[in-house]
Amino acid sequence: MTVGQTIRTIREKRGLTLSNVADGAELTVGGLSQIERDLVNPTIPTLRRIAIELGVPVFTLLMEPDDQEGIVVRNDRHLIFTSAQTNASYEIISPSSRQRFEVMRFSLMPGDTTANEPMIHSGEECCVILRGTMRLELGEQSIILNTGDSAQFDSSIPHRYVNIGDDEAEAFDVMSPPFS
Repeated sequence: MTVGQTIRTIREKRGLTLSNVADGAELTVGGLSQIERDLVNPTIPTLRRIAIELGVPVFTLLMEPDDQEGIVVRNDRHLIFTSAQTNASYEIISPSSRQRFEVMRFSLMPGDTTANEPMIHSGEECCVILRGTMRLELGEQSIILNTGDSAQFDSSIPHRYVNIGDDEAEAFDVMSPPFS
């Protein structure tokens, strides 16, 4: 099932009209219709707003239905996507966004960041640097994290990661509740 088909299926199951979801997600009805028909590929921020209106975690919109039901995700079935805004690459490791936490691996090329501006979301986050050097910008703090370092924090504090090294950096990130 495509992202658009998933959005339409969830919207219809919840008895929501295109107008209900579009208004709340700051989209036009035509724009949402194009997304549902897979004529337009939405950005992550747009998917986030749609997910909020549908009452589901954002990654639910990106997963295949079979992935959402299981307890195991095989290596060749990890959901992988790249942010259009920042070029950050994300790989969803956990089998479902409907659980209490979500696990993902992300990688950043030198100079890349996870978000153009520090972001906030509810819950707590823990990140383990697998390789490379990243700067965690957390509120007013700037924290250097090297391979093997970890950080755990309240994710309602504005935050983002920046690769400040000369090589690709990679990390595991756990979020509770799943990022929506």
